[in-house]
Amino acid sequence: MSPKSDFYPIETIQPEWVLEQEALGTKKKFWYRKNRSLSSWLFKYPQVGVGQHWSEKIAAELASEVKIFRAKVKLAVFDGHKGSATENFSEGADLYHGNQILAGYVLGYDREKKRRQSDHTLVNIFSALDKTFNEVALKYKRVMADYLVLDALIGNTDRHHENWGVVRKHKDGKWSGYLAPSFDHASSLGRELVDEGRAKSRLAIMRSSGGMRAYSERAEGAIFWEKTDNCGFNPIELVRRANDAYPSIIGPALKKLDLLNKRAVARIVERVPRDWMSDIAKSFTVDLVWYNLGVLKEI
Repeated sequence: MSPKSDFYPIETIQPEWVLEQEALGTKKKFWYRKNRSLSSWLFKYPQVGVGQHWSEKIAAELASEVKIFRAKVKLAVFDGHKGSATENFSEGADLYHGNQILAGYVLGYDREKKRRQSDHTLVNIFSALDKTFNEVALKYKRVMADYLVLDALIGNTDRHHENWGVVRKHKDGKWSGYLAPSFDHASSLGRELVDEGRAKSRLAIMRSSGGMRAYSERAEGAIFWEKTDNCGFNPIELVRRANDAYPSIIGPALKKLDLLNKRAVARIVERVPRDWMSDIAKSFTVDLVWYNLGVLKEI
């Protein structure tokens, strides 16, 4: 385990820093700013008994390790409640979520339908990026590919159409835009399992070569392949299918995984303080990421 000094720092949020509540999404959260010269941050309360705070932090650190553009995340405490804090990456700019973008390009797209939105297909996403970014679209489709590979690595099943977007800024009389960094990774890394469930899952892994596969590759994602599909593709299967269809887009993202090894994964996970994440949760998370990494490297 990591020495105490190597654990991730914890920010204690003071009441006077709080700015406003955030209405978007289902989790309770609020914006805060430490002082006027610094960025604002979004504090999220995790569901009771669920590791959504540490999954956000670990996902951000794994993304950084493989050079994937992501929002900055801290572990934070407010009024005795543990949570995660994400930096406001669109401060001073406009953030357009995926549902807003797709509604402008896909006929009949229902921007209010977040779950099982079968028009939220990869081909529609790539087409919208083509129309949004024109001559530099390939660059941003490859950035989106980075996010899909990250989702597969961490088992993120929540890349719905409000969990990606485009940031636009107006400066010197001109508009410029870019794909927003990857954000909102709470639905990943087995965060929903209680420790008893993790222990049983690890036992199944030891007894059967298909144990982790049964957990990792059964979950539905939020991006569809065909409009007629009954559910979104599992994140690993989405990357597998996307690499067959768009090898020049997905290939560079997969190549980034060469930067990751098991020692790095363990170091990132072990830096979560012990009173935030149990040893069995840490072991399970390392096993899950290592399994997913192996599958993705085979692709």
